[in-house]
Amino acid sequence: MPVVVVLHGYGSRAELQADYMGLRLAADTLKFHLLMPDGTKNQNGERFWNAGPVCCDFFSSGVDDERFLLDLVRMISARPDVDVGRIYLVGHSNGGAMAYRMVCHHPALFAAVVSLAGIGQYGTTSCSQSSPVGALHVHGSSDDVVLFNGGLRNGKPYVGARPMIEQMATVNGCSPTAEENAGYVDVVRDLSGAETQVSRWSGCARGVRTELWTIPNGSHIPQLSTDFSTLVYGFLVSHSK
Repeated sequence: MPVVVVLHGYGSRAELQADYMGLRLAADTLKFHLLMPDGTKNQNGERFWNAGPVCCDFFSSGVDDERFLLDLVRMISARPDVDVGRIYLVGHSNGGAMAYRMVCHHPALFAAVVSLAGIGQYGTTSCSQSSPVGALHVHGSSDDVVLFNGGLRNGKPYVGARPMIEQMATVNGCSPTAEENAGYVDVVRDLSGAETQVSRWSGCARGVRTELWTIPNGSHIPQLSTDFSTLVYGFLVSHSK
């Protein structure tokens, strides 16, 4: 079966994140392994991922979360019931930044990544272009924690939602411009209908999908619809190494 690794946001933990996204129920119904690691607690007792210079090792512990997650994925990959060609990452906020770090540095291990309000902090020069990775960035236009258009965190700049996914499109060898209004999906339950706009890049290497889903007036922790986990898993499982 495929494996989905869920990476929680700053101050959260894996089980809460998986339940918020509906992934534990989806794992049972759609039949995939769900890996739920917890980040390190900092001196304030808040769990975090050391995803890079912007987020979120605020007390400079230097913890090597990249190595930790690599070891975890390699350990589970040794199981006979795991499809090593279908290992995926899903992250929220700080977890989204960590997910990007993993696929940026280790693209051969992961078939696809989904980031919800993830902090963008990597240029294309930081990423290995050895293997394309399906990439979906979901972000609320009114997010006041991780700004849709980018900003500063602890005095360090991070890129917005569109520049981040455009970097992934470059890494994936996609066409330079996206098809705007490529469809709408129902991501949040407090907005009626299929409210979220899909932007899609075409011509990507090996046919991987590279998309931005913009939630109009969406917050940092949107009230996700019951369809969210199915939509996300549908995106992920369309990719295989």
